[in-house]
Amino acid sequence: MPPKRRSNTEMSTGYETLLSSVSELLQRGRQNAAKSVNAVLTTTYWLVGRRLVEFEQRGKERAVYGSELLKSFAPASGGSIVPETCAMP
Repeated sequence: MPPKRRSNTEMSTGYETLLSSVSELLQRGRQNAAKSVNAVLTTTYWLVGRRLVEFEQRGKERAVYGSELLKSFAPASGGSIVPETCAMP
């Protein structure tokens, strides 16, 4: 017995359901990827800040912060570190 053919209405509804579910899946994947990237970047920037603090303090409890260290990063890193992205309050 040959398979039953679906009507255009049934195919349209099935296609719309498929399209909707695939779209939702892709959207959730993109959101999860963005959250993961943000978490990694936050951790990375925190670790960079910690290394800068340790370097500036040189074993002291507090350090006097200046922008000269950050300004020297851009040329020394070949431009991969931009002072504006590392600004400290």
